[in-house]
Order: sequence, then structure tokens, then C-alpha cells
Amino acid sequence: MDKLKIDQSFVRNVDQDQQDAAIVEAIIAMGTHLGMQLLAEGVETAQELAFLSSKGCTRYQGYYFYKPMPGAEYQALISGAVTG
Repeated sequence: MDKLKIDQSFVRNVDQDQQDAAIVEAIIAMGTHLGMQLLAEGVETAQELAFLSSKGCTRYQGYYFYKPMPGAEYQALISGAVTG
């Protein structure tokens, strides 16, 4: 294993919930110590992203970036035809 995914249930409101913040910090510390890539799922706000980034998480996914989309729209996005 070289990747560790932080579940959205911990990410949601991590900037407001002290218990979730402590869990996420511990997961990030453990993953970093083990040399793993960290990915936080379910990032929905700039505040959640800022918290995760400040703790050392470098990869994210969630509605903050894009909502699910049809395949053709995704193709247009990655080809540079659409900007988000």
C-alpha cells in the first residue's frame, strides 16, 4: 500500500468539528510517517480544503472542484474545451 484515502465522513465539516479534525490530523500524520500519498474525499468547501492543505494533505476530490458530469462533458473538460 502506498496510498491512504481519508473518508468523506471525516472530511465533512473538518474545519468545525474538533473530533473529526483530530482524527484527520492523526490519519495524515500516520500516512506521512509511512510515506504514503494522502487523498481526502468529499471536499466541498474552501475551508475544508484549507484545513487539509495546512495539515499536509496534497490530493483531494469532491464537489468543491467539480460535480459528477456526463462522459462527453468530462472529455471536453480534460481536453481544455471547458473551463470550470
